[in-house]
Amino acid sequence: MESSAAAAAERGLLEAARVIRPYLPDLVGPAADELDRQIGELLAAASSGENVTEALRSLLASHEATADFVAEVLADAPLYRLPPELRPEGLVVRSFDIQSEPPDDGTADRNLRAPDRLAADRHKFEASALTDRLERIMNRLAGAAAVPPPPHEAAPPQQHEAKPPPPPVVAPAPEPAPEPAPQPDRRFFRAELEDHPELQPLTKDQQYTIAFSVGPPSPGAIGESPFPDETLAAADPDIEVFGLTVQLDSDDFEIFGDSVRPLRLPRTGRSLGKARFDIAPRRDGRCTLVASVHYQGNFVHQMKLTISVGGPPAAVEVSTRGRPPDSAAALKRRDISILLEPAPAGGFLCTALGSVRGRAVLPITSTELAAAVESARRAMMSVIQSVSAGVPVFQTGIDIPDDARDAALRTLARAGSRLFQQLFLHPAAGADARAVGEWLRSYAMDPRPGLTVQIVADQAPLPWAMLYLGDASDDSHLDWDNFLGMRHIVEQLPLQMSLRTTSSEILSEPRLAVSINVNTSIDASMGITLVAEHQKYWTSSAAARAGLSLVSRSTKSEVVRALADGGTGDQVVYFYCHATAGGQTSGGADDAAIIMGKNDTATLADLYVDAPISVQLAGNPLVFINACESAELSPLFYNGLVPYFMAKGARGVIGTECKTPVLFAIEWADAFFERFLDGAAVGETVLKLRQDFVREHHNPLGLIYAIHCDPDTRIAPALARSNAT
Repeated sequence: MESSAAAAAERGLLEAARVIRPYLPDLVGPAADELDRQIGELLAAASSGENVTEALRSLLASHEATADFVAEVLADAPLYRLPPELRPEGLVVRSFDIQSEPPDDGTADRNLRAPDRLAADRHKFEASALTDRLERIMNRLAGAAAVPPPPHEAAPPQQHEAKPPPPPVVAPAPEPAPEPAPQPDRRFFRAELEDHPELQPLTKDQQYTIAFSVGPPSPGAIGESPFPDETLAAADPDIEVFGLTVQLDSDDFEIFGDSVRPLRLPRTGRSLGKARFDIAPRRDGRCTLVASVHYQGNFVHQMKLTISVGGPPAAVEVSTRGRPPDSAAALKRRDISILLEPAPAGGFLCTALGSVRGRAVLPITSTELAAAVESARRAMMSVIQSVSAGVPVFQTGIDIPDDARDAALRTLARAGSRLFQQLFLHPAAGADARAVGEWLRSYAMDPRPGLTVQIVADQAPLPWAMLYLGDASDDSHLDWDNFLGMRHIVEQLPLQMSLRTTSSEILSEPRLAVSINVNTSIDASMGITLVAEHQKYWTSSAAARAGLSLVSRSTKSEVVRALADGGTGDQVVYFYCHATAGGQTSGGADDAAIIMGKNDTATLADLYVDAPISVQLAGNPLVFINACESAELSPLFYNGLVPYFMAKGARGVIGTECKTPVLFAIEWADAFFERFLDGAAVGETVLKLRQDFVREHHNPLGLIYAIHCDPDTRIAPALARSNAT
């Protein structure tokens, strides 16, 4: 029993030593670097089997602040979490270990590992909590713990004394002086191998410490990349120090302890401490580490390091990915975040970010993925073309009879369930892929409505809203609420480096510039007047909403000319037209096309040549592609169009992923823009419209629309209709 207690105490002391390191600059000031070095050496010795308990205890007791910190960590046995002031009250974290099957419902909390809880606690860190704690410690040292100092005597932490928080980073206003306004120094996300000679290969099975930080370029870094300061520039203006999280993943390295570490970053200057990981190569050759940075569940930045193990010396290869140029800086909390990218050996790497984290290989191939997408599209097409009492009800009306509604639910639920299986329950999938899938299913089926799901994907054009998370087998009870897109806001973003837009608000003062790009030949070709009436909606909206400025285009040449002009100030670009997706063969994504009339087609290849991405759109527009009656349309359409528009400076794209009946497309667009111009956010608007159309009209076609932008995007101030209309 004594031996067991001693082992537990030793484990607690080691964990306390690990978690205290990011907080040393605040606890001991200038002594932090030397103290951190000594702690690192003792932890490395402990990993090699040495007993360092007494030396570590003595070292941590050498400063009153660190002794107090460690005492509170040890008092939290057996979890050994951060001191209470540094973790939110009543935090509940759900996690899984991708090396084993996920726990059954009701046991997740009991199976939490201490590192998972610590990571989540640190992820929730608030700078003000540390300020209060340091004041309490300093007061006790002064013998006045019971008597807090007057407000005018209380000094803030050292990092806040130098200067007040700067304003959000924005482009400087034009000045008469020839010199541009000074800008903050560029910061870099840096990786350092501590105590290891530069350019020397690593040795298999030997332990090393890799440290990640943010600051100016460092000669000791093995890899660094520009940190996307624009991402945090306008986020949470009252927060001076951001609690970022660095998640390290690798198949080539063993990562000892927690694979998630905190990194505290002020708005300017260096990060406060570093995110350190103890690692050991599993094999010789070129080995890869992937460090992902996120904030409140939002993917922010990723660095991939390829390092030589054994063999001759070789430079470290560095590649990076970032968020697209949507309104990254708003960075509102995301409840579920998934990063998808092609795996080197085929399939896709799926990384779950945040307190529930893990990395798995989804073995579905690109060909299988395309077939799965096509199968989901065919299911939706079969619903659109279905007949009730001899009438194609989805094409001729908005209100759907009960029999057609029930048949549509059965068809779409089975297709959505099969799509989920192909992704996460593939015959070649391992336990890690199944664990990620079951986590997504259980978390998304949480009774809380309206979570925000962020999917950051590279070449994975999936109809995520159509995923059905319930049981779709014969005789099962089906429910529209079991579709991911009927239950939650789904945000789909491409991986890329450009970052331009720093606000989720589309400013409507002095005016909101909207372009209406319409294929006017649709009416004549179908013998209808719906498109003309749709154009009247916009005309009446401009008359009723002060500040709404419209420009109309109806030909390919007009559209391409506007996209080729860097002075085009459209803030919202709306297309109502035909479209085709292109294919997996021949021209591929380059064949994706926007069709403005008969023999009047702009392919993606045309757009790249005639309106290149080097010409940026001044208005950073939200692009809405409402493609109707386009039999060849699929999610593949956005594999090319979304990156194109975002590379030109657009903040995002909303669009249809399947052939959409003319009448529904117009009704949906009118309802969307009524709410959007009234100030509602994109994500909230799309989710509520899907739910309203199902509830009021028994019509599920809202699942066709996908959000490839920040769902918090909104018009500010709102352009309310005048009372006279």
